[in-house]
Amino acid sequence: MPDETKPNLPAATGDAANAELDIATESTASTDVDTVADLVSSLSLPTWIARNASKAFRQLCSAAAEWPSAIFKGKASKRHAITTADTKITEVVTDQIIQQIKVPPEYAQIAVKKHVEKIIGEQINLDKIAAIAADELKNEQSDNSKNQRITSEPNKEQSTDSTNQNVNSGQEKVIDDVWINIFETEARPQSTEEGQLLFGRILAGEIRNPGSYSIRTLKTLGELDQNAAILFKKLCSLSTGHVNSSSGDISTLRVLTLESNPLSSHTLKKHGLSYHSVSTLQEYGLVLDSDFSHWHFEKFPILFRHQGQNWMVSPVDGNRDESQQLDLFGIQLSLTAHELYSLVDQEAMPEYTEDLKELLAGLNLTVTEVDIISIEKNEGIRVRAKPK
Repeated sequence: MPDETKPNLPAATGDAANAELDIATESTASTDVDTVADLVSSLSLPTWIARNASKAFRQLCSAAAEWPSAIFKGKASKRHAITTADTKITEVVTDQIIQQIKVPPEYAQIAVKKHVEKIIGEQINLDKIAAIAADELKNEQSDNSKNQRITSEPNKEQSTDSTNQNVNSGQEKVIDDVWINIFETEARPQSTEEGQLLFGRILAGEIRNPGSYSIRTLKTLGELDQNAAILFKKLCSLSTGHVNSSSGDISTLRVLTLESNPLSSHTLKKHGLSYHSVSTLQEYGLVLDSDFSHWHFEKFPILFRHQGQNWMVSPVDGNRDESQQLDLFGIQLSLTAHELYSLVDQEAMPEYTEDLKELLAGLNLTVTEVDIISIEKNEGIRVRAKPK
């Protein structure tokens, strides 16, 4: 191709092509690698959790394969960046493309540069996610209920036996190789802070208790676009969970309709969840169906969880027989949504919350906000009313 017909493409010599990458890696990726190393080295994790952390971080975090096993006993790693050897490899690959495909050097240089930038960009995403996971593990060390499947968040008076039971729920489980591989695939493109935060929390939860998050959940989260993610946050913020009275687990989650007609979606539309929004969430497998399902209770009191608060729902004195049944209607969240529910930072929905309390009051029920004192294996949940 004559010089005058060549496209006006930027020069990309070996040094020039990697100059920006050196800066990006030094200022971003290596910082996150150091963060992971420092956090992990400062943790006093049980051996089996440390083993899971080592296995996950060695695959996901850049340069983690070079970490000595002693890092999990308190030694930090050194800073890593793109080396001279990496630059030479890039130059060799560029030369091979030029020779084998016979394209102008400018095209080969740009192709290699874009490919390398994509790889490094995705690795930076993984490093950030790994740093978030390490930070979550550090936080869990001081608050064992955080990010656990039990979402009751016991207060400081929770018994030691109950706390230890929650921590050891995944004892001796090994994080699965297939799970890590799929996690890596879905986490690599996550360049937003919201996506990285959720994937980081999932990784921390799976390290501590393998089997907490299904592969389907990973794939669903990886597929969510921004609009669906906003709708899912709204769904979680409006949800009410039925808390199992013996274990503290949330057994089912629903967004309760607030009208006498169980098939009406008017009030939910008022609070930002229209029928079309629900249909969108159904397409992602986050709700079971777009119709309202039946919630049936025969015994009182009932323990609900809404907006991070525990509600003890009981009959108003003298106005309701404790054996009388209660029927509520709402959109039921799927198992995938259930797994992700505790990871989402909910937004305040005061108008809906007040409407929900009015609905229960209209059914001759009283709502008392309670703290969970303890979750005992044989005695179930102990609660006390919150001071007004």
